[in-house]
Amino acid sequence: GKYLATASQDTTAEVWSMTTGWEVAYLPHEREVRAIAFSPDGKYLATTTVQKTRVWDAATNQEITCLEGSGVGQAVTFSRGGRYLVTTDPGGGVVVWEVGKGWPKIMSMPHPHVVLAATFSPDEKLLATAGADHMLRLWEVATGDEMARIPHERDVTDVAFSPDGSYLATATGNIYTNFRSPSGLLPAENHAARLWKVTDGGGYEVGHMLHKNNVQAVAFSPDGKFLATASWDCSTGILEVATGNEIVRIPHEQSVEDVVFSPDGKYLATVSRDVQLWEITRWREIARIEGGMRAIEGSIRAVAFSPDDRYLAAAQESACYVWLWRPEDLIVEACHRLTRDLTLEEWQRYLDNEPYRKTCSGLL
Repeated sequence: GKYLATASQDTTAEVWSMTTGWEVAYLPHEREVRAIAFSPDGKYLATTTVQKTRVWDAATNQEITCLEGSGVGQAVTFSRGGRYLVTTDPGGGVVVWEVGKGWPKIMSMPHPHVVLAATFSPDEKLLATAGADHMLRLWEVATGDEMARIPHERDVTDVAFSPDGSYLATATGNIYTNFRSPSGLLPAENHAARLWKVTDGGGYEVGHMLHKNNVQAVAFSPDGKFLATASWDCSTGILEVATGNEIVRIPHEQSVEDVVFSPDGKYLATVSRDVQLWEITRWREIARIEGGMRAIEGSIRAVAFSPDDRYLAAAQESACYVWLWRPEDLIVEACHRLTRDLTLEEWQRYLDNEPYRKTCSGLL
């Protein structure tokens, strides 16, 4: 959780310190940078441009290798254990590379249409790919064999494994739909997030949540108990994994673009017009983050917690924002900047009837 990496259409990738907010690395490219990812151990940083994925030493900011050819140029993702790297291209190519030792190509998997999501199982034995051909595919990484094809009714826009790898979630939508109705609803259209039980032969459906517009993202809670969805129908759905049943629907004012659980599993962040935080015991909103974001920089596309749970980052079309979001961290940050404690009058002005107490130890 020490650094944040950003990729931009201005042909640069940059790395920022989370503690100071300063840029610590500037990585120029010849074309727009479409994707970026740190390895789980923080040792490597991968950046993707048209037909190239570069791997950088995160400590020295020096380029280690350049992966080129078919299957490169759209997205890049490391496996959870850091053993593999998967890249995709706009034409449907998918390639798996072994991390380190020359970065050899170990799998190449052409698809008939663009691949919208590719992710490894937690044990790194399986790779799931999904895309615009309405198909979810499961691959065995060790052999490169295709284990199963699971058809869907629409484009598969996102895919995620549960933390223990026993379940798989998929999201569906129409990626070439160019409009959104004012209400967020498209009549006579049913889009869905589906929950699959992973088996040796592939998988079978054990639950689903229907939406009335594209499902943009799916996310499991860290304990694997819940599955959350983000949909353009202005809602987030919560499914209980054990039963396969939807347990709550959280309405939003506008389309929901992304959803993610905090690393400790106690909170859920959703992206709509702004970033909203929900506690999961009662699924109630506890905070709404709008500060600093400007409409001129575009709508919010994605949200992420830092691994240490201290920071929350949101990406707009031309900007990225990072906040401390926990009250205890906000207090520590405020105390670092203050030269004295609040007076009784200031306390009453800002905190009204809250009993007065010294907030920062060591201040007068």
